[in-house]
Amino acid sequence: MLDSVEKLFGTRDPYEVFKINSKDASDPKKLRSSYLRAALVYHPDKTSPKDKETSTQKFQVLTKIYEVLKDDDNRKAYNETGAATTPSFMDITFILLKKAYLVD
Repeated sequence: MLDSVEKLFGTRDPYEVFKINSKDASDPKKLRSSYLRAALVYHPDKTSPKDKETSTQKFQVLTKIYEVLKDDDNRKAYNETGAATTPSFMDITFILLKKAYLVD
């Protein structure tokens, strides 16, 4: 994901894309506000037709960044390792099943 961030935004720092520091990103309201501000700038419906493809890619990457940073565990892992990952469908399915059946 960070390769896409660098390719589209010219930085590997997701915080820089949202114009927020890591401390403020731990505040859900500040993070969401920064995400929404960036999303408005890059939303495909808000750009010219010739820029629609690039805007779509940027918007999709913004959403992935937000998914990583809004989760405390994922944000902590990113801050410690520099790796940004979002849970896969299988991870989410396992988590939901575990909660449903209280399996440890």
